[in-house]
Amino acid sequence: MRERPGAFRVGSFRGVPIRVHVSLLVALPLLALAFGGTLQRAAEAADVPPGALG
Repeated sequence: MRERPGAFRVGSFRGVPIRVHVSLLVALPLLALAFGGTLQRAAEAADVPPGALG
């Protein structure tokens, strides 16, 4: 199988190569920020103190 441009091999599972594309490194932090903001707004709506979230 040929190598894909922009993908890094991070390991293998039972001989099958596991690769991570560079776009995942951009998408994951953006999703984390979006989810974190949503979680904080939901906690504020439910009157959960900020110290209880950590």
